[in-house]
Amino acid sequence: MPSLCRRVGSGTVLWPGRRREPFMPVPKRRTSKARKGKRRSHHALTPVQTVVCKQCGRPTLPHSVCSNCGWYRGRQVLEVEEE
Repeated sequence: MPSLCRRVGSGTVLWPGRRREPFMPVPKRRTSKARKGKRRSHHALTPVQTVVCKQCGRPTLPHSVCSNCGWYRGRQVLEVEEE
């Protein structure tokens, strides 16, 4: 009795009424919690580093102009409009 599917080459199987698609690879074993944790050990988020502006006291990003007062490294760099 002939089979309904036929091999085309390199593991590709043609089923009746389907397109020619190779089967996708599937993991042989389940990934353990320990292995998953080891893989994700470098995925942790780090908090954003901030410094306090010496002029106005607001937290700002390091090595950048303060968006509140416009000062950077002890001198005024930007003209900030007062609200």
